Amino acid sequence: MLSCIEGKDAFVALLLPFSDARASDRDGETALMLAAFGHPRCVELLLPLSDPMACDSDGWTALMWAASSGSEPCIELLLPHSDADAATSSGLTALDIARAYAREAQAQQIRRHQLAAGTAGMPGGETRLAMPGAPPASGIAPGG
Repeated sequence: MLSCIEGKDAFVALLLPFSDARASDRDGETALMLAAFGHPRCVELLLPLSDPMACDSDGWTALMWAASSGSEPCIELLLPHSDADAATSSGLTALDIARAYAREAQAQQIRRHQLAAGTAGMPGGETRLAMPGAPPASGIAPGG
């Protein structure tokens, strides 16, 4: 897992045959989630052997981790294998998370995927964070 945090794709490639790519730590975080935080080559290596819909203890998926990091390549790799409308335990989607981190290009990337897939979430493109009474963006962090 530590190789994924650092984006050490050569180590990931070496260790993968001897590892359980679906394993998680005590917080439910998987190697794919850690790789999704900005290491597309690691995501490519892990994706065929991982569960992209696995959630950590806060309900975050790998796509949500990628949205928070702003990694467009990781988002692009994960979108076809993920439910872009899945929500965290606090009700936030990957789109909400991208917007909370002021990652508008990544939010639009997710939104285009939702529209193309016909799962556009909320009408008018509004997200929970843009609606009255929505939770503040502060305190939104992967695994926390």
